[in-house]
Amino acid sequence: KTASASATLDFTEFNNAVYRRYEFELENVKPATDNIDLYMRTSTDSGASYDAGASDYAYGSSGTSAGSATQTASAAATAIQINTAVAIGNAASEYGVSGEIVLTGAPSVSVFTEMRGHWTYWNTAGAMVQVAGGGARLSAADVDAVRFLFSSGNITSGTIRMYGVI
Repeated sequence: KTASASATLDFTEFNNAVYRRYEFELENVKPATDNIDLYMRTSTDSGASYDAGASDYAYGSSGTSAGSATQTASAAATAIQINTAVAIGNAASEYGVSGEIVLTGAPSVSVFTEMRGHWTYWNTAGAMVQVAGGGARLSAADVDAVRFLFSSGNITSGTIRMYGVI
């Protein structure tokens, strides 16, 4: 899916009877608003609603930016935060978020759906941040949709591709 001033990019094309995991490829996913976070949420009703309760998710990530370490983590959050504590920039020389996210456990009602991956993004100072991170939905459920959104404003541009893995 390609963003063009999109509030969210939603993926409802899950087929949990066939695929055991899903991979998402992010390519220059750029915010309209400067100094914000990229989030991921899950759904169990084919995208009719996305869980956003105060303790629905946990996440952690660490990375480097301009030679210094940066990280973020939460044991109880309204979404999985993709970036570290260093926010995402949107200037012309800041190219958004790019990388891979693997989602496991989506078909199962007996385990948490988890995500992990590696990605890069451009911070508000125009420096690239390299990140390794992961997160989980904090309830066992048959996840059948995923939403990507920024903490404020639209997704100006960029592409996210979804792949099912047998």
